[in-house]
Amino acid sequence: MPRVDLISAMLGKDLEDISKLKEQKGAYSGSVENVYQAEDLSSAEGVKPFDFVINKGEVNGFTGLLGSGRSESVRAIFAADRVTGGKVKINGKDVKISKPKDAMKNGIGYLPEDRNYDLYKLACKVTARRFFPNFLNLDASFNRSEEWKEDDPKRYLHEVATMGCRTRVFENRYGEKTSVGRGNLSFTTINIVRLAIEVMGIRDKNERIEKFFERLNDVLDITAKQLDERFQFQKTALAKQFPLVMSSLWNHTENLKPNDTIESVINQGTLGIGFIGLAECLIALTGQHHGESEESQALGLKIVSHMRSRANEYCEKYGHNYSILATPAEGLSGRFTKRDRKSFGIIPGVTDKEYYTNSNHVPVYYHCSPRHKAKVEAPYHAITLGGHIFYVEIDGDATHNEESIMQIVDMMDKYDMGYGSVNHNRNHCPNCGYENADKGSKTCPKCGTPFETIQRITGYLVGTTDRWNSGKLAELHDRVVHK
Repeated sequence: MPRVDLISAMLGKDLEDISKLKEQKGAYSGSVENVYQAEDLSSAEGVKPFDFVINKGEVNGFTGLLGSGRSESVRAIFAADRVTGGKVKINGKDVKISKPKDAMKNGIGYLPEDRNYDLYKLACKVTARRFFPNFLNLDASFNRSEEWKEDDPKRYLHEVATMGCRTRVFENRYGEKTSVGRGNLSFTTINIVRLAIEVMGIRDKNERIEKFFERLNDVLDITAKQLDERFQFQKTALAKQFPLVMSSLWNHTENLKPNDTIESVINQGTLGIGFIGLAECLIALTGQHHGESEESQALGLKIVSHMRSRANEYCEKYGHNYSILATPAEGLSGRFTKRDRKSFGIIPGVTDKEYYTNSNHVPVYYHCSPRHKAKVEAPYHAITLGGHIFYVEIDGDATHNEESIMQIVDMMDKYDMGYGSVNHNRNHCPNCGYENADKGSKTCPKCGTPFETIQRITGYLVGTTDRWNSGKLAELHDRVVHK
């Protein structure tokens, strides 16, 4: 770049040649005026004490390799991150800048490279410490709305949203396509593992799979009918029984009177048909789960796609918004397994654990890379529009490596996944607040108090593991790091 163009860009002025620049009186002549001066400035984000001076008339910049702390140093100047030390002078006067508001009062602004990207990085940093937020991919092919316009101040009405665990409400046969003012009315989960176990005795694989689909169709019919019967009861409720929901939260309730039934408005909601244990179902049918066999993956997609097709049929038959849900089953997985073990005994790879695998996920004990897990699970997101989620287990202290979380989120976008998050270990001392990520640590090294181990139970629910049921504890024990 020509020197004159560089200076023009720095000053924000068009210059034909450098000779038109007038030297400011006193500049670079020994009488330098400090506009901003920092001594031993440091922050909680790993910025070690540094000095920085801006003189009147200067344009200054930070240079360095990726990860050298350029952005963190600028954030320390603005107090966007917690300042841990140092002194600041502005125009020769001592000032205290401990938060962004202080910086702005003293004429300091902060404009990151990309404001939304800056918030994204901060979200990843919070996830590294407390598992939240989860990440919803609005750019996924199935999460878009034809009504969404970038310049529309109410574009949020056309953006998908999920209930924290994974429940997704967006498509709507009987009103606006939106997540606002609607919800899931009911869902019922099918134990597809049991259906597969019941046909394991059929030696011919094709016949076995054909019989499985016959049994699945029967149960799907029962499930759809059960959800409709439940809806027929739900619609008899009166608006006054839900004074908040039926006055200002649910769509099209403005004309409801207290003694009116809610029948005219609740069909905006969804009825979910869920499933659990696709991995164990496939092992029972083919001998391998979908993470280790392309044949099993093809069958898994066929099973869930078939459920989606049948749900579309039920929409026409009963006049509701039926959808397919990748059930989280934080408690149901262990309950189903106990019943099936009692009926069929211990079957290797199927009922030999205390839990069934979450929905269409690759088993938690299966060693694979995050990329392989994403490739296997991603196709299911487009056909489980009642809700889905993708997880990756990472190792080490994620609070010092938010970039690893950003890589996982970027991978979600690459493989067209709708919703996901990251799991990792976190130990918390309830006495002094000390935390670390060491899986082997049982007590706080500072005060000796037993650690509380914080982990994700399911999408929205994070907490200490002391109240987990036996099935979820067994699943936690089996979880392996994806690397």
